[in-house]
Amino acid sequence: MHVLRSALVVATTFALVLAGPAPEVKAGGFLVPARGGTPVDEGWGVRDIKIRAQVRGSHAFVTVQQVIENLSPRTIEAEYVMPLPPGGVLGSPGLTLDGTSSKGELLTGAAAREASIQLLRRHRDARLTEHLGRDLYRLRKLELGSLARRTIVLTYEQEIEPVGGVADLVLGLRGAALAPLDDATYRIDVDIELRAGNDPRAGVDSRVGQGSRLEIGPVHSPTHDLDVRRDHARHAFVHASGALTSVEPDFRVFWTTTRSRIGATMLTYWPPEEERGYFLLVASPSRFEDARLLERPKDVTFVVDTSGSMEGDRLEDVREALLEILDDLDAEDRFNVVTFSDGVQALWPKTRPATPDNRGAAKAYLERMEAAGATDLDAALAQVLADAPTPGRSSVALLVTDGRPTRGETRADVLVDRIAGLPSERRPRLAVLGIGVDVDAALLDRLARASGGTATYARPFRSTIPDLRRLYERVRHPMLTDPELRIEGIDASDVLPERLPDLARGGTIVVTGRYGRDGRAEIELAEGRGDYTRRTYGTLLSVARRGDTSRGDFPARAWALKRIAIGLDRLRDGLGGAAREVEAAMVLSLSERYGILTEYTSFLADETTDHGAFSTNVRRSLQLLLDLGRETSGAMGFAQAANQAERHEALRAPLRQQRAWLPEETGRDVARAEWPGVQQAGERTFFWRRGLGWMDSRVEDLGEVEMEIGRWSESFFKLLEQTSDADNVRLAQRGSLVLELSVEGRRRVVRIVDDR
Repeated sequence: MHVLRSALVVATTFALVLAGPAPEVKAGGFLVPARGGTPVDEGWGVRDIKIRAQVRGSHAFVTVQQVIENLSPRTIEAEYVMPLPPGGVLGSPGLTLDGTSSKGELLTGAAAREASIQLLRRHRDARLTEHLGRDLYRLRKLELGSLARRTIVLTYEQEIEPVGGVADLVLGLRGAALAPLDDATYRIDVDIELRAGNDPRAGVDSRVGQGSRLEIGPVHSPTHDLDVRRDHARHAFVHASGALTSVEPDFRVFWTTTRSRIGATMLTYWPPEEERGYFLLVASPSRFEDARLLERPKDVTFVVDTSGSMEGDRLEDVREALLEILDDLDAEDRFNVVTFSDGVQALWPKTRPATPDNRGAAKAYLERMEAAGATDLDAALAQVLADAPTPGRSSVALLVTDGRPTRGETRADVLVDRIAGLPSERRPRLAVLGIGVDVDAALLDRLARASGGTATYARPFRSTIPDLRRLYERVRHPMLTDPELRIEGIDASDVLPERLPDLARGGTIVVTGRYGRDGRAEIELAEGRGDYTRRTYGTLLSVARRGDTSRGDFPARAWALKRIAIGLDRLRDGLGGAAREVEAAMVLSLSERYGILTEYTSFLADETTDHGAFSTNVRRSLQLLLDLGRETSGAMGFAQAANQAERHEALRAPLRQQRAWLPEETGRDVARAEWPGVQQAGERTFFWRRGLGWMDSRVEDLGEVEMEIGRWSESFFKLLEQTSDADNVRLAQRGSLVLELSVEGRRRVVRIVDDR
C-alpha cells in the first residue's frame, strides 16, 4: 500500500504541472491596454475588490471598488470596461477614479456587442468572449503610472425580480479575478431589508402562522461561504470575504420570505433534455430573536480518548476546549464526562444537570485527566449507550479520539451494529472528532452515520481547539431532533440526504432531489423523535418548469455531489454483487458529467484516459476503491475520510475547480491540492486532452465533430453571431476546444483550433 500511496502523490504532483494550461477566468471589470494584440491582463494586477449592495425591497444599489496596480516599470495606457448585470443602470456618481468623477459611456444592445467584437479582434483574448450580449460601461482613457495603484469605484442600480418566490442577487467578481495578485482579497457586504408590501414569493404563502408578519427566510449562496447576521426579522446582513483567486466565480445570493419560525428557500433547475428537474432546498431558523423558545434542552456526553498517543499537546488542547465549553452549557442542559484508555471511566453513571457545582466537579475531573494505555473504544460506546436519551431532550455524545480500537471489541462491523441496531429514540447522536492520521477514519465515519451524527477530522501538528469548538457549536442549540421532511405537489424523488441531520439555532439543513411536475411544492419539516408534542413547520414554494434553466445548474450540481457521497458510502461499506457495479457506474457518470472528482475517479482528468471506455473505467474505479479502502488509517485513510466528510457537509457544489485532501509524501500529514485537468464553463465540464485541448465531457467520440473552426478566423466571428450566452462562456476558455454548441438551431459538435 505504501507504493500505491507514493504513486498517487507523485502522479498528482506531476499532473498539476503537466495537465495543460491552468483554467482561465472570464473578465468582468478590467483594463484593456491600448496596444492591440496583447492579453487584456498584461502588465497590471488586482490588489483587492470591495462590493457593497443595499437591497431595499426589490431594488438594489451596488457600489464596486477595485484597486488595480501597475506591475511594470512603464506607464500603461488603457481603457476600463465593466460589464453590467442584466437590468443594471448606472447610478450616481457613476464612476470615480481615485475619488474624482470620471465620465465614461454606457453601451447597450447592439452597440455593446459591437464593442466586445472589436475588443476580441484587437486583442485576440478568448476570455473576452463571455461578454458578448452584455451591456458595458466604458472609460475610454485611463493611465496607470509606473508601479502605481489606482482605485476605481462604479455605482449602479438594478431591479430584483423574484422567480418562484425566491429573490436572487448576482455581484461580479470574475473581472477582478482576471489578474489577481498573490495576496489579493475580496470583501462583499449585502444589506437586505424588506419593505412594506415586498414579498419575493410573489403571492406564495406559508401554511403556518398566517397572521404573522412576513420576515426574511433562509439566505443561501451556491458560490461562496456566508456569514449571515440579523438584527431584525425583516433585516439581514450578509458578508463574504477571502483570497481573490484566478478561478473566482461571481458572487450569488438567494433568499425568500416566510411566516414560519423555520423557513425554506428552494432553487430549481430543469434542463429541457431531461425528464426530471433538480431542486436544492435550504431550511433554517428565521426568527432569530425568539429562536431560543424553540430550542430543546440537551444531554451531552463528552467522550475523551486518554490513551498514550494523546499525551502532550493533543490532550492539553482537548482539556482547554472542554473547560471553555462547560461554561457554555445552559442551565437546563445535562452533561457527563467519559474517558477511555485501557478501560472506561465516567464522572457519573448518567448525565447530571449543568449546575455550578456539577460544572466545578467536571472541571476538576478534566484537570486530573492523563494519557496512558490502550484504546478501549468498545467500553466507551457501551457507557454512552447505557444512558438512553430522554424524550423531549436532544442527546449527543461528543467523541474525541486520535487512534483505532486496540482493547475490547475491535471489529468495526460489531461496533457499528451496536449503534445501528438501536431504535431511533434510544440512539444518541455521535459528533466525532478524529485527530491525526492514525485514527481509523473509516470506522469513525460509519459510527457517526449509524447514529445520525457527523464526523470531522483535525490535521496533526495543529491545535485542535478550534475544531472541537466548531463541532460543539453544531449541537449547542438544538431545535429539531431527527427531523422529517415531506415534499408534495411536484412528484419529488431521489431526495438526499436520506436521513436529515438535527437542526440547531444558526444552523442549516440542505436537501437536494429530483422532481417531475412543475407548480407549487408543499414543504413540511417536522420533529421526528420522541413522544412529546410534534412540532411542524410548513411553506409553499414554486418550482421551475421543464426547460427553465435561468437560475443556473446549482441544484443539479449539488444533487450530484450528495449522490456521489451516498454512493461512496455504500461502496465503502461493502455493497456487493451486481449492485456494486451499478453504484460505481452511477458515481463515475456523475463525476464525469459534473467534474466532481474523487480519489476513485480522479483518473478521468488524466489526459490519456479514454472516456468512451465506460465499462473499463467503472472497473478501474472499483479497483481503486478496493485498494484505497484497505487504508483505513494513515494519511491516505485520513484524506479519504476528510474528503468524504466535506462532500456530505457541503452547502454547495464546486463551480470551477475543486480541491481535495491528499497525502503528503511523508505519509504523516495531508495537504490541499487541486484536481488538475478538469474545469467547469457554462454549466459544462471540460477535461484536458493531449493534442486536443479542453474537451466537453458530453462529447464521447471525436467522430462526432462536425465543424472545425480556427479561432479568430472570419468563420469564428460568424459563429459568434449565433451563439447563446452559455455558449459564449464555454468559448471563453483559452486554448483549443471540442464542445457542443447550438448552431443554426441544432446541436453541433465543434472543434475550435487556437491558431494564435
